Amino acid sequence: MLDLWRNDLYQKELDNASLPEEVWEKLYGKKILITGATGMVCSFLVDLLRKKNRSLSDGRRMELVLPVRDIAYAKKRFPECNGCGRIVWVESDAAGFGEKLAGTFFHFAIAGAGNADPKQFAEHPAETMEGNLLGVTELLKLAKGKRDVRLVYLSTGEVYGNAGFREAAFREEDSYYVNSMEARACYPNGKRAAETFCAAYHKEYGVDVTVGRLCYIYGPTAKESDSRSVAQFLGKAAKGEDILLKSSGEQVRSYCYVADAAAALLYLMVFGIGGEAYNIADSGSNCSIAEFAGLAAAAAGTGIVRTAAGEREKAGFSKVVRAVQDPGKINAIGWKAGVSLEDGIKRTIEILRSENERTG
Repeated sequence: MLDLWRNDLYQKELDNASLPEEVWEKLYGKKILITGATGMVCSFLVDLLRKKNRSLSDGRRMELVLPVRDIAYAKKRFPECNGCGRIVWVESDAAGFGEKLAGTFFHFAIAGAGNADPKQFAEHPAETMEGNLLGVTELLKLAKGKRDVRLVYLSTGEVYGNAGFREAAFREEDSYYVNSMEARACYPNGKRAAETFCAAYHKEYGVDVTVGRLCYIYGPTAKESDSRSVAQFLGKAAKGEDILLKSSGEQVRSYCYVADAAAALLYLMVFGIGGEAYNIADSGSNCSIAEFAGLAAAAAGTGIVRTAAGEREKAGFSKVVRAVQDPGKINAIGWKAGVSLEDGIKRTIEILRSENERTG
């Protein structure tokens, strides 16, 4: 596990992930519950909140409630530090933390738990669908009947389905085909079902929940075990190894740097409208998988090797050929991506390379 908190370059990323004071003012002194805290986006978010706490007086610091499956692992990922604020640890899986937190008050919650790894889609489709659905259901039940509680659910652009070679970017009202009888549908259909649960609880019980549909996120907080193509590309590049391209690479995606994605979640916590969904994407970072690999190789001075994926790997691949998302709706509430694709790739490789050198 990377010890990013002690990495100077990573600390600079936390400093550079600037947010306007009007966002922070809504969060000072609040209790924030985050599931999936050790995942790529939420781990950066937790670090960002802890870093901000160090600049605040005791009464203005944010308190974090983190349900995690493995507290020992989580405490290594988020080491103790003076002034970082209080963390309340809750050891539980996605289906059990609601009971343990019954009666616990919180102001904000982010539902970020669940598999987002193609290898897991292929090997554990049932657990993938259950995890993505049960985690948010527990939070919705906790928020039911409570006033002044705001939830943000982390969804995905995969909910749009496959629109073929459609040129126009996906907007929040779009919906296309997903073959429900393919096990790979565990991820997009699990997210679709979870979004509908959010809409249902908002309509029937008045739960204040908004949905953030993440595009393809990349950055230094990806776990080494992450089988997503961009995580593998950047991990190889940081080690000075050739990047392995296991498909044609023609599929076009929207990408977004993890620091920008974490900032977007805070914007939704403060300014998002309940019952609404928002694309989280950088319109300046749309490219094919092969182009992303090329940028990573160029930044690291390595090459690209085309190789065939195994059948089990292919089972986890998305069949969507063009997954471009329109961020206009979230741009309208003030958020815009600040890190270009080239710069984000370069920063990620530099951080991972320095961490590899630092830890031997």
